[in-house]
Amino acid sequence: MASAWGKVAISQFGHVVYGNLEDTRGKGCAWAVLRAQDANNGRWKTFGFYNCTPGVGTFRKDYGSVLQIKVQVCRGTSKAPTGDCSKQKTILTQGG
Repeated sequence: MASAWGKVAISQFGHVVYGNLEDTRGKGCAWAVLRAQDANNGRWKTFGFYNCTPGVGTFRKDYGSVLQIKVQVCRGTSKAPTGDCSKQKTILTQGG
């Protein structure tokens, strides 16, 4: 019902995640939920992008110093994902 694809690139100040988010259903919204673990304090921060129109939309998120970045694709409303989600996929791991 939703799909996402993209890349992680090295930027001047850290990493950037960019890609496409496709809403294949038309009813509700497609979500790409990114989670990143901060290299300084180990805390996870979550940021979501949504597309509520049938077709492909784009997203981009800049990160500074991170240990890991994970992504998950979900269905939801224009306010939040509803819990109908894929498994989380690790797209970046720093070190070890």
